[in-house]
Amino acid sequence: MTRLFGIFSVLLLSCGEESKTDYTLFNSETDFFEVEVGTETTGEDQLIELHSSTGQVIVGTATLTPGSGPIGTEHRLVIEVNDNWQAQVVEAIVLVDSGERGIEEFTLQRDSADAGYHQVDIISVGDVGEIRTDTFTIQLFIDETSTQITDTGL
Repeated sequence: MTRLFGIFSVLLLSCGEESKTDYTLFNSETDFFEVEVGTETTGEDQLIELHSSTGQVIVGTATLTPGSGPIGTEHRLVIEVNDNWQAQVVEAIVLVDSGERGIEEFTLQRDSADAGYHQVDIISVGDVGEIRTDTFTIQLFIDETSTQITDTGL
């Protein structure tokens, strides 16, 4: 009975979702925003283009609303992946580097009606009077195991 339970456990574990180790970074490592946190007023929206891993092709855009603000500001990050690549991008993540406060990772929610849109709301935290510049780095991932083209020789 113990052996049967062990085999069943292995089968359950092997049927799970793919791990992030199967994912490959699709966009450039230089796709990021610099966000002033602790300012007295909210700043204007920021918009950046997202580039392919070599930086040669624009694969989408990212908008941060507002682009800066006081402690407690809720920022909305919206990523739009161009139609040509939206089916390949399986996950969108933003890494928020707050200096001494550390780095946090947020997974963006994919829009159910349009696979090219991803969004997340992030609240800037900090102490009263704290002023800093955070870096929001955008990461788009593809599932390398499902996007590989094989040569069948036909």
